[in-house]
Amino acid sequence: MSQCSEEIVTIAAMVSAGSGIFYRPKDKAVFADNAHQNFHRGNVGDHIALLTVYNSWAETAFSAQWCYENFVQVTDNSPPAVHASDSINGLQHMSIWKEGLSTRVPC
Repeated sequence: MSQCSEEIVTIAAMVSAGSGIFYRPKDKAVFADNAHQNFHRGNVGDHIALLTVYNSWAETAFSAQWCYENFVQVTDNSPPAVHASDSINGLQHMSIWKEGLSTRVPC
């Protein structure tokens, strides 16, 4: 595994969450579109935007309020990404064990 193990696994988990990460209510479509575009700052691709979504959400201690403000889907008080993120630690530990690495190395 490369020097970006944590980010790679996070992106994989976010992609596995599917297309249900964002929502766009008809009465607030312009606001939702603007919020979603904020994750693509710097003209980044979809994978980096998903990493930005997860990291931004993590910085708020996984706040449901942050999800509402950014039009990120919330189900049972957690966005689909939290269900995917539940598997991140297990995947990271498995990858680290498989590669014989002792620590996670960020990009």
